[in-house]
Amino acid sequence: MNTKSNKSKPTHLYASLSIAIVLFLLGLFFIIFIHSQNLATLLKEKVNIVVELSDEADQKNIAGKLKKNTHVIPTSVKYLPKDEGLKLMVGEEGLPLGEENPLSDLLVFNVKATSYDEENLSKLKEVIAAEDGVSNVYFENMAIENIKTNINRVASVIFGLGLLFIFMAVVIIRNTINLSMYADRDEIITLERIGAKWSFIKLPYIKSSVLIGVKGFLIAVVSLAIIFVAVSINFPALWEVLNLFYILLSFILLFIVAVTIPALVSNSAANTYMTEK
Repeated sequence: MNTKSNKSKPTHLYASLSIAIVLFLLGLFFIIFIHSQNLATLLKEKVNIVVELSDEADQKNIAGKLKKNTHVIPTSVKYLPKDEGLKLMVGEEGLPLGEENPLSDLLVFNVKATSYDEENLSKLKEVIAAEDGVSNVYFENMAIENIKTNINRVASVIFGLGLLFIFMAVVIIRNTINLSMYADRDEIITLERIGAKWSFIKLPYIKSSVLIGVKGFLIAVVSLAIIFVAVSINFPALWEVLNLFYILLSFILLFIVAVTIPALVSNSAANTYMTEK
């Protein structure tokens, strides 16, 4: 049975491209949504909490206590003398002659992502501020939550676009099957007359639709891979967020969608055509 007539070839191409766009958008949604927690975790553990020390402070003693605190990442505790802090702010030339360094010695550290919330940070601030030689403690919490919220909003927009393109793909696939079956109507009638079952008649069209989905899947995966490689070259820190297992899981989900949607739509379209014929 000829299911690839010249009349249907352009529509097959449109269907493949449409499915590719759907899968590309859904792939972005899966990957961004699944990794949003990873990104939030990474950002939380990268945010510096600053302890301002007085001139009389025993920085080694305070740093030792910080390292023992269950909320603190021990390896993140660093001592920043005020002279180094001044260099970071004004450069090697330093202050004009006669001016004193207005900065204080600092301890900078990060907390574990599981401890990065308003309640834990407030308690930690109270504990550190109570130490002799600590002038003040500074931290920022809302920025991370805002970033995570914005990431989820972007994922939602991508998902909405994905749903729109799913609808378009369904319409195009149905039209593709209808055109193919109409082009093969004489052969279909012949098969029905010799007693062929509907399942046998529909099978080539379902296989053709699944092939469209597989082509779309390959286009989408290659496009996503190119984007990830390009972004990672410019932003190497991206690989700290990306989880290869999550990416593989996203591609498996895409493949299931790529096969399921065309198969279901083509089966429904074939049933409708053969009932109305």
